[in-house]
Amino acid sequence: MPERLLRVFEWTGVLTLVLLMGAALLISCSARAAEYSRDAFGDGWLDLDGDGFDTREEMLALSAITGRGWHGLYSGSLIDDPGRLDIDHVVPLAWAWSHGANAWTRERRMVFANDPLNLLVVHLSANRSKGSRGPDEWMPANVAAWLVYLDRFVTVVHRYGLVMTDDEIRVIRCLRRVAIDHGLGIKVGRFVTCR
Repeated sequence: MPERLLRVFEWTGVLTLVLLMGAALLISCSARAAEYSRDAFGDGWLDLDGDGFDTREEMLALSAITGRGWHGLYSGSLIDDPGRLDIDHVVPLAWAWSHGANAWTRERRMVFANDPLNLLVVHLSANRSKGSRGPDEWMPANVAAWLVYLDRFVTVVHRYGLVMTDDEIRVIRCLRRVAIDHGLGIKVGRFVTCR
């Protein structure tokens, strides 16, 4: 398996991730992703508890800051315009598909797609930037959110029995150490390498 090298570097005050991967791994991932279809996870937001509100409506109501809007975890800023927000699947549906959800029943995939544990209110642009990538390929611009994001990601993966590669696990462990150091006020070095 090709070696992954993840570098976290600071550029004009913003941490950016650069992931270098071997071509064989990229081909492997794209072949699995080709089978993915959003429709396999249902037709959209469901009302799983029968209260008349679908999951998206419930997430917006639960996450709202009274009279102010919503906190965008990935950006660390307030979202005051509902047109600029989105509901993110912390573990993206396509990522889940290629890590075990392809073997689930349609019903289980529908529950997964509507599970509030796997959902966050975020800026639309952050959700589009993330796409279907996991933490080994994308991290929020808000470094203060890394630990919350990583822990939620791993919790969802374990709850649903999804399988991560050894490389993905190593990268997540390394990024957690960086997030913990950042939370403790330890200056993150210019380069951090996760192998």
